Amino acid sequence: MIASLREHTDALVTRLVSATSVTVFDAAPPAIDDLGGGADWGWQGTPGQSTFLPYIVVYPLAGGTFDGPLGCPDDDASLIWQATCVGATRAQCQLVADQALSALIGHRLSVPGRSVTRLWADFPDGGVIRDDTVQPPLFISVPRFRGESRPA
Repeated sequence: MIASLREHTDALVTRLVSATSVTVFDAAPPAIDDLGGGADWGWQGTPGQSTFLPYIVVYPLAGGTFDGPLGCPDDDASLIWQATCVGATRAQCQLVADQALSALIGHRLSVPGRSVTRLWADFPDGGVIRDDTVQPPLFISVPRFRGESRPA
């Protein structure tokens, strides 16, 4: 039985939502017109002069594999995700990345009909990059996670 990519990503997003204290977006950042912020993310008033509530954007990444035993050669899946962590400062960005790492590393996703190994970070420190394409600049880190899934 081929693994449902959607169900695995849904489970990862659900895990981040329930285990972190930040807003989690699913494969799409806020619209450019909304980068000033929302009720629970981004700038809470005038950008650069108000509180910034950090957030995470989850992306399923290209790559991974389908594999399996001889009789079911595509039943097992190795899947990869990125958690783009956004903060107003380097420290805030890394605090959010730490939350994402704590929420995912060592945890198993709950996917119907599947047994998912504990997640691990294959690229835990995505570094911190200053994004000058928005003003005031924001800081971004991109830890990457993997999981193996087999039919239950």
